Amino acid sequence: GVWWGGAEPFQISGMGAGNGQIRNIEFSNNDAESEHGALLWTDARFSISDVRLDRCRIHLKNSRHAATLGGYFDLRPRSVERDIPSGYFKHAIPGIYAQRIAGLSIRDCRVRLPEDPAPYFSAGIHTAACPGAELENNDIPSLRQNE
Repeated sequence: GVWWGGAEPFQISGMGAGNGQIRNIEFSNNDAESEHGALLWTDARFSISDVRLDRCRIHLKNSRHAATLGGYFDLRPRSVERDIPSGYFKHAIPGIYAQRIAGLSIRDCRVRLPEDPAPYFSAGIHTAACPGAELENNDIPSLRQNE
């Protein structure tokens, strides 16, 4: 689609059954301007652990396609195989979103929203099912945690 290349500053995702795992990943001293936040996502069948974000700066910007294409998580190509037939779905867009990440650490990170943000932009950081996540010294507009 027309949104490719203007979205997540970085994404880690794992889905479906299998023996794989992703672990010990660090993003440090990143400075990004993007139309989508960073996305760290796994379903309950795949393991992603020990992910660290340190001194990352994410400045979200509005997209010229916001009215028609904004406000979606896009997990293709892997997601099409199983749980999300289209590969993408409607979702509020925070600066950093993490789901089911064990050993998550987000430190000294900054998220900025545009002056007149699109309606789908949400919290600076949103974690879901990331028990014990370490969120320290971050400069963000808001925080949402679902444990």
